[in-house]
Amino acid sequence: MVTKRIFYYRINKAWHSFQDKNKYQLMEMACDFPRVLGGFRRLRDLKKFVKTHFPAADLKELPKGQLTSNKLTSVDLDHVYLTLEGKAVRKLSWGMSRKKVARIEQIEGGEHLLIKNETKHGFDVTIQFGFDEWANCGLEYIAYSSTEPAFLTAMEKELNQSYGTAECVVDYYNLDRLLQENKITDEDMLIRYIKDPESHTFNHFVGSVPGLTFRSAQKWSKGQTACLIYTQCSDCQGERNRHNCRYVVEYWPNVLFEFYQKQFAALYLPTSN
Repeated sequence: MVTKRIFYYRINKAWHSFQDKNKYQLMEMACDFPRVLGGFRRLRDLKKFVKTHFPAADLKELPKGQLTSNKLTSVDLDHVYLTLEGKAVRKLSWGMSRKKVARIEQIEGGEHLLIKNETKHGFDVTIQFGFDEWANCGLEYIAYSSTEPAFLTAMEKELNQSYGTAECVVDYYNLDRLLQENKITDEDMLIRYIKDPESHTFNHFVGSVPGLTFRSAQKWSKGQTACLIYTQCSDCQGERNRHNCRYVVEYWPNVLFEFYQKQFAALYLPTSN
């Protein structure tokens, strides 16, 4: 049984100071001791963050008189509070601002997503540059996608030469999210096959769960960058997935992929026997 997460907010006493312009603080209880997770200039931005990243959670005003700790741990944080840095691809860096990426790539776009079309290995591809800038993490993924399955074969050859041997992984980010939303009911089956991402039984089982981007994927890692190759599921949801064609090569910061993996384990494993 997954415990429903509860977040709190309060007015930041130092919001009018020169050092801190964030009026509201987002908090979560840890052993009845609230910890500050981050600051927001507007209450509606704070509520939007919780609703977007933790749709099944409750948000309450922090009771007066509660003592507070500013010490953070990785378990307390969503990925937008991680520091994203290091070399990416295309002469870009993780955590780079949307404006700088737009200038380097010579494209225009919205606050959370930049899109352009190119030809790679002879295939027409759509390239997405994803951000969560309102929470100050900058560039957090780069995705190439094509309508042609042979595109993945060509990219796999390139990655084997550049990154070495791949491993097989599952969609930890969406498994974590779906568990939080109580949309995965057969948890015994999930933990049985999570150890074997290439298992046909595993992929058949999670295939009955809508909302996953992919069931299993090939993953390479080099420096600060992880690269995943997968075929997108027909029933996956979300803005990010609507822009992708079906055959996807996706670059992430290694720290972000590892966070999703640990977050999934922290959320699920304590409930297992």
